[in-house]
Amino acid sequence: MRPSLKIVVGLILVALLALVARQYWSRSLRQGSFQENAATGASPNADSFAAQKAFRHPPKRFSADVQSHQTTINSTGAAIAATSPGITIADSEWENRIDSILANESDDDVQKSRNLLALMPALPEDGQVEAVTHASNLTTDDQYAPLGQLLTNVQTTVEVLDVLMSDLANRTNTIKLSMYLQVARTAEHPNAEEAKTLLELYLEHDYGTNWAAWEKAVEAWLKDDE
Repeated sequence: MRPSLKIVVGLILVALLALVARQYWSRSLRQGSFQENAATGASPNADSFAAQKAFRHPPKRFSADVQSHQTTINSTGAAIAATSPGITIADSEWENRIDSILANESDDDVQKSRNLLALMPALPEDGQVEAVTHASNLTTDDQYAPLGQLLTNVQTTVEVLDVLMSDLANRTNTIKLSMYLQVARTAEHPNAEEAKTLLELYLEHDYGTNWAAWEKAVEAWLKDDE
């Protein structure tokens, strides 16, 4: 083989060996970096993993939260929201949700009231007060049952109960006294004492904790009031 050809072949072999060595060295560095990051909990390459992370954990959308609030109507017509634990409509969004319900011309007042009550478990405190205020204004006496269930529920917030107690003053005596009696006889209810006091004002008598006597007195009073 000519000397010049030997030189060329030698240079090619050297270049190939250098390329193989470079690839091996680069692979070793990447593997070592990955193992080090895994040990420290650091991200091996935030930029390269960003797309994968976004794919594995897509951003939450409000529409998905709304779909989780499925409403069922029980035998008394009360709207009960079946919500997932921890799901709450953001402060910046709940006003729009309430406005959307109120502006929906395809629903009558009864349905709007039910939709507002169904939305309440996902609302912050201020939102619940506003929702129940609108719902009570839209609810007629013959459709009062959903509000009554909310009023007699000891888990209802004090702020919402205040709205419902104020609304009750504008209802018929039949609804009013019946609800006062139910609230008063529930010892753990936040408004029990208030309801009992109001009953005393109407009946002009205090039967203590004799709820059977209270019930008979209410029935007699309503019969005389007809």
